[in-house]
Amino acid sequence: MKLSNLEIKNIIMYQVGALKSFLDEQGIQLNHIKPHGALYGMASKDEEVARAIADAVAVFQVSVFGMVNTCHEKVYKERGVKFYGEFYRRNGSKLRLRLGRNKQKSSLLFSAILLRICSLYADYY
Repeated sequence: MKLSNLEIKNIIMYQVGALKSFLDEQGIQLNHIKPHGALYGMASKDEEVARAIADAVAVFQVSVFGMVNTCHEKVYKERGVKFYGEFYRRNGSKLRLRLGRNKQKSSLLFSAILLRICSLYADYY
């Protein structure tokens, strides 16, 4: 389904506006916006979609989450929206961690994952 930038912006504003009403009623502040699913993937590759998201986020004056080194980062930063970058494995699969009965092996696995995350962070910043 092809949507215009204005339609994308309006859909996000409608959904986040509804959420914000519930949060306001409870005295909770809206902290950030993170597009999900197909919209998230489209915005990572299409600057126009990312611009529509940035326009909606700017209305609520909150930060936005997105993938580093994609249109998310480029457009959100250009638009002056506070951006929090996320890392994903290149093939898009989720990293699953199972800590088994062998605590030493689990500890080593966890340490290896932390080292990899730190190296990704260091490469990015």
